[in-house]
Amino acid sequence: MRKSIYWILIFSLNVVFSQKSLDIEKAIDLALINSDLYKKAEKEMNYSEVNRILFNKTFLPSIYTSSVFPSISKSVTRVTTSDGTDIFVDQNQAYYDLRLNIEQKEPLFGGTFTVSSFFNRIDLFGDVNNKTYFSTPFSLSYTNTDFSFNDFRYERIINQLKSEEDNINYNTQLESIVYQTVKKYFEAYIINKNIEEKQKGLKNIKEIYSIAKERFKIGSINKGDLLSLELNILDTELSIDILFSEEKNAQKALGDFIKNGSDSVLYMKPKEDILYLSITYESALNSMIENNPLMIELKRKKAEKELEIKKHKSKNKLSVHINASYGLSNTASSFNESTNNLQDQQSYSLSLRYLLFDFGKNKQQIKLMNIKKELLENDYLVEIENLKQELYSLVNQYNSNTKRLLLLKKKLDIANERYSFSRKRFSLGKVTITDLNLAQKEYQQIDNDYLTTLKDVWVIYYMIRKLTMYDFQKKKKITYL
Repeated sequence: MRKSIYWILIFSLNVVFSQKSLDIEKAIDLALINSDLYKKAEKEMNYSEVNRILFNKTFLPSIYTSSVFPSISKSVTRVTTSDGTDIFVDQNQAYYDLRLNIEQKEPLFGGTFTVSSFFNRIDLFGDVNNKTYFSTPFSLSYTNTDFSFNDFRYERIINQLKSEEDNINYNTQLESIVYQTVKKYFEAYIINKNIEEKQKGLKNIKEIYSIAKERFKIGSINKGDLLSLELNILDTELSIDILFSEEKNAQKALGDFIKNGSDSVLYMKPKEDILYLSITYESALNSMIENNPLMIELKRKKAEKELEIKKHKSKNKLSVHINASYGLSNTASSFNESTNNLQDQQSYSLSLRYLLFDFGKNKQQIKLMNIKKELLENDYLVEIENLKQELYSLVNQYNSNTKRLLLLKKKLDIANERYSFSRKRFSLGKVTITDLNLAQKEYQQIDNDYLTTLKDVWVIYYMIRKLTMYDFQKKKKITYL
């Protein structure tokens, strides 16, 4: 017998310690490394980082080579002679070309410098066989398609804003994961606590039912009161079964989200600093305006619209095109000779274009683009105003619920004491079944209100965090980078 008790004790301890407990902080940690939303945020952040590196490499030089080995042609071509007449001649030739280029963009005006080295050879076939070499060991050129406007300055500002926006979006996505984890955790946690209270209540009702049966035998209560207790037992058992089904669904939803396959025991002691936090609308609003991704997104889109307007204005006003080059080259019948006695070659061109009159089309187009910019800003202002209203409501709800939670805690203690007192008096025959049921229902209602309010406090607090991207406990901006 003693041996059997020993093995039963060992088995019970193994069951207890094999169950993994999962508090809310652990659930958040799991979600921030396992959830599909986290993996998506990581990939988007990686794309942003690669895109930022690519933009920064725009002004690094490009080195490339090209070649033609060979280009052979046989054709009849019209040629103008020295006396001005045109004749047709047979051409049978091979053309070879080898080039090495280094291109470098310059940020000041948006032009391109090119350093080149190239060699050409032409072989003639037919009645006269001839080889001609043309070499340019060094050539420097500068090209600018629009000297009057450099869009890189605006693109650099836009890229910086985009990089900042991507960082904020990454932090916002991870904070959204935290919010969803808290919400799913509490959905499972509240059901679990309701089951515990229902089971405790069922045990109490059965004890009362046993007492009631004895009192029924001596005639101190009637048959109706006894049947009322039986119905109460059945109702409680039915509600427990329903809650068990809901708990499985809630546990699975949480487990699938944080990728935790085990049936962990949920437990949590509410953080007292969350319950006693005082959040003012003014401080929350300042944090939202500073940290919300909508604000930086508006700045970026306004900069993009301004770039479009300036590009359009530059095309329809004075535009300046510059092309300049300098090189050393020579031609000869042999390769070695073509690289000696190099002659300098220079070219320079400057072209101007100015719109004189277009019957007001350009003016209307710019006006239309400015209206689109204003509409964009108005759309964002409306959305921001809606966020302000949402934040105002959430802050009020949070502050109200924290006060309500403290009052409900006091009411719960009083209701529990009253129910315990009523049970004792019922066993002495000094309280009716109706009074006892009323005390029990009052306690259960206050307990439900307490748990619901506890959930609301946590969920609303993390909604405020997500909107403002500010940790009011640690008093600092939320960042996961």
